[in-house]
Amino acid sequence: MNQILSTESSNNKGNYKKSGGTKDVRSVAKFFAIAIFIFGIILIATSSFALYKNGSNKEQEIKMAAKPTIEIEKKGEEELIITVTHEEGQISNVVYYWNQGNKTTIDGKNGKYIQKTIQIPSGTNILHVSATDSNQNKTEYSKEYVHAGDIKIDISQSGNNVKIAVDGKNELQSIKYNWDEEEVKTVNVEDSTYSLEVEALVGEHSLHVTAVDSENNTQEKTIKVIGTTKPTLKIEKGDNCYVITAHDDIALKKIEIVTMNDGKVTSIESDGKDFSYKFPLKDNNDNFIKVTAYNTQNVPSKVIGVKWQK
Repeated sequence: MNQILSTESSNNKGNYKKSGGTKDVRSVAKFFAIAIFIFGIILIATSSFALYKNGSNKEQEIKMAAKPTIEIEKKGEEELIITVTHEEGQISNVVYYWNQGNKTTIDGKNGKYIQKTIQIPSGTNILHVSATDSNQNKTEYSKEYVHAGDIKIDISQSGNNVKIAVDGKNELQSIKYNWDEEEVKTVNVEDSTYSLEVEALVGEHSLHVTAVDSENNTQEKTIKVIGTTKPTLKIEKGDNCYVITAHDDIALKKIEIVTMNDGKVTSIESDGKDFSYKFPLKDNNDNFIKVTAYNTQNVPSKVIGVKWQK
């Protein structure tokens, strides 16, 4: 029986199988290399976007946190130039005022630049300036300025009495004053100095004073004044005593009793709105006393004097 003998050796079979396995390994390696390359590109792109977004957010945060800048420049001896700028945001408004006087507000119109020239009042005064942007970021400025002008206005308060004293280098022509938005009262003057007293209104109010001299130089000053009502006082005859009662809408501070025969002063402290005290009468005496009540603003009541012979 004929047999066909194979001429392929066992070594050749092994070499063939090895060659096919190498190709498979190379294919797998190539696939992983391409996958790693694509993953690297995606990772770089994602990181770059994250960095860009983070940088953009930080830039936005910086812009949101930026504040307006206030600069004050003195122009001569009588004027100041207020300049407000904003590099990143928009200016909403600028407010300025002297001491505790009336505030002037300038509309920023969401711009980036505002400039205003103002007069320096005579004497020693403090200028307050604030600038607010559209994000409610606020910058504040305060500084004291001393200016010896042609007219000096001093306003002082003692209790409910407010004293207005005006001193000018030239002869004064008029002094005008008013409370808040009330009618302006005018006092004609023909001297270089003048003073007057006005009674404070109850509560917190603005007193505005304007003085004009013979050369038409004008000086203005506005201050806040807190006025209070006067305490009420009553004295009645009791059993061998005077019954003294007092009241104040805010609070009493003290009651002073003066015995007129010997000039002795009795001061009784009080920290409430109402007060009551029994002052004993003396035998063989006219018991002449004068009583005054004071509130926490040192405003005195009407002085009441009484006599009662025992």
